[in-house]
Amino acid sequence: MSSEKYQKILENLKDKKVGVFCDDSNLYHSYQKYGWRVDFEKFKKDRTVC
Repeated sequence: MSSEKYQKILENLKDKKVGVFCDDSNLYHSYQKYGWRVDFEKFKKDRTVC
């Protein structure tokens, strides 16, 4: 996805609310399948609580 399209999507979602739910099973399986890791310190720092 191009940077321009990405920015347009983010702009459209600017005023929307999002719920993020993390559970051990999905974190474990995403790591096993894709090698993804979540940096929880960065996650906590970057999120906004309404």
